Amino acid sequence: MKLAIVSDTHSYHRKVKVPEADVLIHCGDFSWQGELDILEDFSNWMGDLPHKHKICILGNHDRFEIRNQDLPKLAFEKYGITLLHNSGIEIDGLLFWGSPFTPTFGSWAWMRGRQGMSKIWAQIPDQTNVLITHGPAYGKLDKTARGTNAGCQDLWHRVKQLKDLKLHCCGHIHEGYGRVEVQGVQYVNAASCDLAYDPVNPPIVVEI
Repeated sequence: MKLAIVSDTHSYHRKVKVPEADVLIHCGDFSWQGELDILEDFSNWMGDLPHKHKICILGNHDRFEIRNQDLPKLAFEKYGITLLHNSGIEIDGLLFWGSPFTPTFGSWAWMRGRQGMSKIWAQIPDQTNVLITHGPAYGKLDKTARGTNAGCQDLWHRVKQLKDLKLHCCGHIHEGYGRVEVQGVQYVNAASCDLAYDPVNPPIVVEI
């Protein structure tokens, strides 16, 4: 199965050239502040793409937690896009599970303290094959421009427990864009925008 992964497009989605794949995954932050016009245009854009399966999660900039968290679900359903929100979907025998939450930093959406994050990651099914989170796990494509690791330690603890995991994809830390493989698991940070919010990074394609 071929997957095309993108994240952190921040309203620049129409500048992204998405390659062919069986599944298209967006790892959140398609907007700046949860703007309704961007939600509609993004949903229309993603819905028009030819990929058979389309999955999206929200990010900390997609502030529908503060507005109305049902709005993106309704918009995505109209265009055949699956919104994963601490939930999963099975595609061709593979279990995909996604969550928008990241550790608290500032006053953005979908953030929780450490105890809250542990409870969220405990919901990830043991059988998960493809994990989609907005932020990275600690030490996996999470290094900031200041040289610090900004990923979630509790997420990394849970990831190590997932014996059937093939891929963990994310965004959030723009400087962490890239792809690595560790002990048979592929890790992808697909942030489209760089640190200056220029959409210069292409989608990342993986096969599992």
